[in-house]
Amino acid sequence: MTIFENDQWLVDGDGIRSKGDAPTYEIATSRLLEDKRRKNSYDWPAQMAEKSWVNVHMFNEAYRAAVGNLDPKDVDFARLEQSLVDATAIRNKS
Repeated sequence: MTIFENDQWLVDGDGIRSKGDAPTYEIATSRLLEDKRRKNSYDWPAQMAEKSWVNVHMFNEAYRAAVGNLDPKDVDFARLEQSLVDATAIRNKS
């Protein structure tokens, strides 16, 4: 079942996956909250912002939808918001 969809990303119970003309990319639901690279934010938004083919705004929308589908007790919402801010800043630098 589709939870969210925009022109570049589709979110379902399995996670996020690219669609359309974008390169094939999938992030499993179990990996959405990884924070191995960054202390104050989740890894995926920043990692995806470093990829030139990613529309950061569209990814952030999809990521927010995917994380919003997780159990809220597992999500640090301040960290989520910081992740999206960081991703936008990374893209604006390039």
